Amino acid sequence: MSALAWVVGVLVGAAVVGPNHPAPRGRNTHSTSRRTVLVPLPRAGRRQRRDRDDATTRNLPELIDLLSLGVTAGLTLRQAAEAVVSWLSHPYDEVIGRALERSGRGEPWADALCGATRELGPSTQYVFSVLIAAERDGAPVAPALHRASDEARRRRRTRAEERVRRVPVLMLFPLVFCILPAFALLTVVPLLVGTLRDLQLR
Repeated sequence: MSALAWVVGVLVGAAVVGPNHPAPRGRNTHSTSRRTVLVPLPRAGRRQRRDRDDATTRNLPELIDLLSLGVTAGLTLRQAAEAVVSWLSHPYDEVIGRALERSGRGEPWADALCGATRELGPSTQYVFSVLIAAERDGAPVAPALHRASDEARRRRRTRAEERVRRVPVLMLFPLVFCILPAFALLTVVPLLVGTLRDLQLR
């Protein structure tokens, strides 16, 4: 049995407790007989956070444009959010939806927007500060949204350029450890074998 198979067997046996194992005394015996041990995966958590940050930056211009369209049509900021929430992309559909729910239960719309800013992270702070100021102070929001849309597109373009610059670095490992050894096996090794065979024949 290989070491990998042994490790997999140990993990599976530790993660799942079969139905033949009796429940500990004092516990609820009517609960499910199979229990799963959840092992934290820090790398998976980092990947999820990175994907969420990418989606936040990528979809922010669309959020600003839709809100700007509603405000330009004569809607209040909250009415515009209600009108466009079903058209928003992740994660704004969920975050703005929860903000509208809190506002519907009596929370001031500016405070609900502050909660949405905390959920989305600092990358949206400059946009939601404009929305909060317009809600609290009555500042004109349409010109500020136009400026915020330009800034959001600039940040999205910068982030995309950063990801493109990372591609050669990410390709370095498979190039060095996979492609080059395979190239050597297909070209150099047959040449060496043929040379050695010729030398033995002589």
